[in-house]
Amino acid sequence: MKPMLLGFLLGPMLSAAPPLHVAGVVRVGIPPYDDGERLYRLEGDGCQALRVSEYLTLRRSSDRRNLGRLQVTIIKDGHALARLAVTGDTYPLKGDLAVRQERAVALPAFPLQTTGSTLLADALAPRIPKIPVPSNLVKKPLHQESIFFLKGSAELSPAARAKLRSWVSSWGLDGRWALLVPAVPELPLAIAQARVEALREAMKQLRVVEVELRPLPAGPSARYDAIRVSQEAW
Repeated sequence: MKPMLLGFLLGPMLSAAPPLHVAGVVRVGIPPYDDGERLYRLEGDGCQALRVSEYLTLRRSSDRRNLGRLQVTIIKDGHALARLAVTGDTYPLKGDLAVRQERAVALPAFPLQTTGSTLLADALAPRIPKIPVPSNLVKKPLHQESIFFLKGSAELSPAARAKLRSWVSSWGLDGRWALLVPAVPELPLAIAQARVEALREAMKQLRVVEVELRPLPAGPSARYDAIRVSQEAW
């Protein structure tokens, strides 16, 4: 009798919301979209139940890699648009699933007047094992995005400044901010320093006062140089 009763009570809490799927990519900005942000179109049952700024976990059939997380930015009739808030091991593809994390709904309090009700309350009490979590697994970035520079230039483009305003507005001012700067062997030191100072000054104007500098090893050659803006939990 007791297992049947527990299954009846806990069933609605354990049911997951149906996953959405990535239907395509929407580019914003001015062509050729070099500095524009990508938004991913989400379709499927449950789009209208989403909330702006809600996070969705990306999943791909028979692919066990971390695909990152999307953050909902716009909700429209029949679909939603989301930005890549947490990067993974690869970029999202058309057909990937976007899984919504439903919050469990608390059960109503049971009166503890009889022995039977006391046993029921004890049976429903959560059993959470106290397992230490390694610190190196906790300090992951909450958000991370890239600012691009033309080769040999330290100037922040209007699109880059608009990106910074959007990120600070959506991420909030809490947390530890950092600039992840890959080494560019052929870039003069003065230009590399000027890029960092330009980003710090632009972020200071947006009330992000403390920004750490974290040098990275040189990456593969690309059309534009990039500096990643990262926000972590304290």
